Formats: sequence, C-alpha cells, structure tokens
Amino acid sequence: MQTSIKFIIIVEASNTNLRDNEIRQMFRKLHTGYSNMLYNPFYTPGAPIESKKFHGVIKSLLLPATVTASK
Repeated sequence: MQTSIKFIIIVEASNTNLRDNEIRQMFRKLHTGYSNMLYNPFYTPGAPIESKKFHGVIKSLLLPATVTASK
C-alpha cells in the first residue's frame, strides 16, 4: 500500500546526545507503528488516526526527549 506519507522528526539543535543511528531507530519505530496501524482491517485510509497503539508509539518517542530536556 502506497500512502505517500512523509515523517518528520524535529529535535533540538542543542541535543547533541542523539546520534544518526538513534534517529534512524526513531524513524523505524514510527514507520513500523504506522504500518501496523494501516494493516488494521478496521482502519479506513485517510481517516483520523485513533489507534491507541500508534499513539503509544508516538508517546514513547516523545518521552525520552522530554526526560532529556528536563535534565
């Protein structure tokens, strides 16, 4: 299934702790979560994303950045 969707991950320039490999892992995790959501037979392409699992993936990507920023 081709969706032509593009993912953008924005990180703070001051966050030098992130390496290219870690950012690639973030993209893989995001892409895997999105793909799993698309393969759900109850999801209609183009409809708002209401998947709790997908939202959990997003939150797991945001949480480490939030914890790092607060230190």
